Amino acid sequence: MKTTHSSQLPTFADIRLMNLRLFRTGLLDEATEKIKQSSESDLKDLETVEKTDNPEALVNLYRKISYYKAKDALVEKILANQENTMPLLIARYLRSSHDKFIEQATLALGYCEEKYVDEVVDRYEEIRLDYAPWTNVNKVDRKK
Repeated sequence: MKTTHSSQLPTFADIRLMNLRLFRTGLLDEATEKIKQSSESDLKDLETVEKTDNPEALVNLYRKISYYKAKDALVEKILANQENTMPLLIARYLRSSHDKFIEQATLALGYCEEKYVDEVVDRYEEIRLDYAPWTNVNKVDRKK
């Protein structure tokens, strides 16, 4: 797609031309259907979070939820029941190598009671994997 200004973003005319090409080739309907399926999946994520009350199930959802509003709702539910959820979350946080989980759990840790953050700091040596996907789990050496 050719751009006509310095920021290298497509102009409105460029976008209209691209939509026309998609429409003529039949890809617009396909793209619209993909967006619709994605939206339905996002709403299911939010509904799942809203229906879940079990602390262990809430912590397990951290690996599965991708819709941003569902993530926000999940953090709120985790924080609303910190006494039951944070010990489970911390235990998983220390041993997890799942980047999506680590990212979400870190967000909850940023808003939880200070005692839970202190626990993670105290148990830092137990963290299985630093947040770096290229790190080899067996070769992590924090004592350097």
